[in-house]
Amino acid sequence: MILRRLSHHLKQQNWFAVLLDFIIVVAGVFIGVQVSHWQEVDNQKALYEDAFKRATAELVSNIEHIQKVQNYYRERLPKVQTAISALRSCGQEGGDHTTVEATFPLIMNYSRIFLSARDVDLLLNNDDFLAFQPSELRKGLLDISMYLHFYDNELAQKMEEGYSTDFLKVLKTGPLVGSPDDNIQAIKNGTPGSPELVRKHTLGVPITEACKMDVLLRKYYSWEEAVYFQIVVSQRVVEYLRERLAFLKTYSEKG
Repeated sequence: MILRRLSHHLKQQNWFAVLLDFIIVVAGVFIGVQVSHWQEVDNQKALYEDAFKRATAELVSNIEHIQKVQNYYRERLPKVQTAISALRSCGQEGGDHTTVEATFPLIMNYSRIFLSARDVDLLLNNDDFLAFQPSELRKGLLDISMYLHFYDNELAQKMEEGYSTDFLKVLKTGPLVGSPDDNIQAIKNGTPGSPELVRKHTLGVPITEACKMDVLLRKYYSWEEAVYFQIVVSQRVVEYLRERLAFLKTYSEKG
């Protein structure tokens, strides 16, 4: 309709009306483009807020995962250290070969702490989200990402140091314990996953001789050290993440 009116005014050479029609057309196009832009901004903001919530939830999930693994090791550590004491004293401070053998499933099992930074990284790597991130917030997110990647690598490297199975060479291997399905059921019932579910191992010698097996002692020491590292270092991560959650909460409340 506006175009027919503009054509009509041109034929009449009504230049004032032509100018007015032109202004109306330009204004309409501008308003349409601006409304579309506002809608796009609103959509991006909604996506950003959802991504921000996921990043925050990721930090909470990391803390929960850390505490679960910490509790796992705190429960098992005293039993392993009792076996270490028996080996170090050659049984004079209590314990015998059964004390040590009972901990084989524990020192063959590792529950490593995995730190996730995926959602934080997605928040940082989406250029469409830059407009919603003040410089202080973006700096904080970068710090969180680098921190999580660094300590995930540190925890992985330390745990890998204890993966050696050289000590199995000095042990006696027993008969087959059960089928793979038996293993699956045992793990479901809470038994630590380890080679002990396939064939049990024994020292094959009295504690007075086993205590002289350096490779066996090194295995116990490396496991103990790796567990201490996991618990102590991961607690630092927990405290850091709690502080960062409080930092992010201030921006969440600002909307």
